[in-house]
Amino acid sequence: MKGILRSCDLRSAGISASLGALVLSCFLLAGCGDQIADPGRIPIPGPPLPELTLKILADAYEHRDIDRYGSCLAQDFSHVYRVNDSVLTDSAIIFDLAEELECANKVFECSCVSRIEMGLAISAGPWATEHGLGFRLEPLIEIAVGGAETLGITPVSWAELKALFKEDGVDCGPGVYLVYSSFFDIEMIPDPADEDWWLISEIVEIPKR
Repeated sequence: MKGILRSCDLRSAGISASLGALVLSCFLLAGCGDQIADPGRIPIPGPPLPELTLKILADAYEHRDIDRYGSCLAQDFSHVYRVNDSVLTDSAIIFDLAEELECANKVFECSCVSRIEMGLAISAGPWATEHGLGFRLEPLIEIAVGGAETLGITPVSWAELKALFKEDGVDCGPGVYLVYSSFFDIEMIPDPADEDWWLISEIVEIPKR
């Protein structure tokens, strides 16, 4: 199956650009990692931060690159949409890794999709989880269909939007599907195959109240 490759090539563009900015920031601010009291040395950052995985995930989604997108997800990945933020009810929508990649492929290959934009702003975290780190995200995901001219905006959860594409239920009339009215509580874990990389193991999507 495509989408779960681990080679550095899949992430190289995003990592090199982001790490370059990180090195520059550390040099200018002198506040990154353990410092050696030597003004002639540029501080070297440690392993890529979990935030970098989010940047590469968003870039891969926008550029419809299923391999890079899949390289950011853990083997036991799940996306759960909870209508009630405290109880996992029968009305919850759940995607595992295979279903996630299937839905992403549907989006990427859909001839109606004219534009994809994904923003994953971190609003809280990190906090310790059983296996890694937790973050709360405020997503802003736009998927335009039907060309440059849009006739309206359809607010949806990301889980509902995935289900729509999976079931070939997307209306190709000009419009924008907009995901902005929910939080993503995510867990990120170290990649067992690459100690310098973090993977998204869980997304719990909760409607904003």
